[in-house]
Amino acid sequence: MLRLIEVVLPKEGVYKNACVFCGLIIENQQVEGLQIVKSVNPPHLLMKSTKTNDYPPLNDTFAARMNAPTYTLTPVKETDFLKGGVLLIDKPLNWTSFDVVNKVRRLLLKKYDKRLKVGHAGTLDPLATGLLVICTGAFTKRINEFQDGEKEYEGTFVIGATRPSYDKETEINETFPVDHITDEMIQEAKKKFIGEIEQIPPSYSAIKMGGKRAYESAHKGIEVKMSPRIVYIREMEVKRLDSTHIWFRVVCGKGTYIRSLARDFGIALQSGAYLDSLCRTRIGEFRLSQAISMDEAFDLFAVEAGM
Repeated sequence: MLRLIEVVLPKEGVYKNACVFCGLIIENQQVEGLQIVKSVNPPHLLMKSTKTNDYPPLNDTFAARMNAPTYTLTPVKETDFLKGGVLLIDKPLNWTSFDVVNKVRRLLLKKYDKRLKVGHAGTLDPLATGLLVICTGAFTKRINEFQDGEKEYEGTFVIGATRPSYDKETEINETFPVDHITDEMIQEAKKKFIGEIEQIPPSYSAIKMGGKRAYESAHKGIEVKMSPRIVYIREMEVKRLDSTHIWFRVVCGKGTYIRSLARDFGIALQSGAYLDSLCRTRIGEFRLSQAISMDEAFDLFAVEAGM
């Protein structure tokens, strides 16, 4: 559901329609020693003090009113995808996001006997599973809107080793000691990644470099220099499962690479780490619990199409 929030700042006036769901940019303005840098997802605006580097959360001093219509997910059986709709899919392991879009497009072609415009709101890597938001028809115009929503992920890091892709796509290239790592170190390391952080995307990513996807060059052994970017992590939980596996949950803004987070987490532990498993559980207010599997999608549309 998309919500626009109206934030009332004490003594300094009202800033209307700050889209905290989509993370849109607000013009820089001074408010009693605070500079509004940009809006992020609920429950707070991202504000930077002109005197410190603190990012204070929304509190009782700041009154927020939800003042815009929301989007309610319609049950799949009741959705007219020809006119436009949203289909939530639990992406299977080893499927690309395009694989899912292509399969859905073919199923809808059989159902409606008409080729529909179909797209997804946020890529998942083949080795990741979880929520993929598929939009059809008129709703493809809202892809950016949904894609900009806050993301939530769960998964595991493996500590004590690194891989060039930061996940299991490539082989281990270096190992590190882990005997010095304590539970207290893990919890302390987590604190370094809360808030606005600088992150370097993996060279094995779909970011375009010189007109080509970075992973195309990386797979050919060509060195790719990735530029750092600023991302925002609102929440992070970690729990040690055994000597080398750490479970995590992350709530973050658009553009965050969990693979890079795994690599950086290993460095923070004075060791190495890579992403072992990843599942996206939420995009904005769309949740994995609302999604259907590809098998369920095939069964549903095959029956409706009379296959």
